Amino acid sequence: MIGSGRISVATAADISRANTADTGDAAPAAIQALASLGAGGTQLQNQERDLHRWVPNEEATSEQMIPVLLPHEIFHAIAMAGSRQVKTATHKLVAEVISWSMKIALEGIGPAVGFRGEKLVGNRCSWAGKRLADGWHFAYFGFKADAKARKECHFFERSYQCNKICEECLAERSNKHGDPLMLFKNFFDGAAYWMTLLSHSDYVRSSTTPSPWLAMPGFHFKTAFRDPMHTIYLGTAKEMLEDINLRLIAMSLWSLQEALHILDHSGLIALKEDAEVGVCENTQFTVR
Repeated sequence: MIGSGRISVATAADISRANTADTGDAAPAAIQALASLGAGGTQLQNQERDLHRWVPNEEATSEQMIPVLLPHEIFHAIAMAGSRQVKTATHKLVAEVISWSMKIALEGIGPAVGFRGEKLVGNRCSWAGKRLADGWHFAYFGFKADAKARKECHFFERSYQCNKICEECLAERSNKHGDPLMLFKNFFDGAAYWMTLLSHSDYVRSSTTPSPWLAMPGFHFKTAFRDPMHTIYLGTAKEMLEDINLRLIAMSLWSLQEALHILDHSGLIALKEDAEVGVCENTQFTVR
């Protein structure tokens, strides 16, 4: 049982000592031997050592090469590469590994070798060439993250931190050298940035550093979804939705009761008194 890993040396020795305490010299020789490990239990730290001394070593000792990165080598590599390059390489590797795995999930057949062509062991080896997940196939649907993670994982050159604020078009934030017609705050149909919306192929051709997730089967740059928690509940939408609702009320498209009901089901709160004041002050209309 010890050799198969079903019981530890310490447990086997404890059981053996309990057995010899009950049966004395009547205990089998093997039980008495196990009970004697670690000086009969007085030096528990030596139990495994004593057992190994009993087992004959049929093979001569041989040297094994184990690759190890020493601290000075790691520090040197990071310093020479730079933190940005290390982060970029890490993001690329993660995208490549996950994309490789998702291709297998889509095909539904276990791989014969690992990501780097290495030999598989254990359960991974037993799955090679066999149907996975009882015949189910899994496909990529989307990549959801907050703005910072979207920018860093996909290497977006236009983002919330840039004057050109959107990866899907050429909209700009207000800046000294910018084009006022491209201001992202303009939500009207005639806004100039509507004419600069990029297709997926446009994005790939125009990017100097395309997303490493292009290796993912089915990836489209517009499937890098925004995280609702950050854009709504922790973002600007929680401030904007109330104002939008008030305007819809003022335009007689919604009643006050309907707007409050929708806000309540969205997990947002608007006081009826504030809504009434806001509508009356902004539009000169009487709330229904």
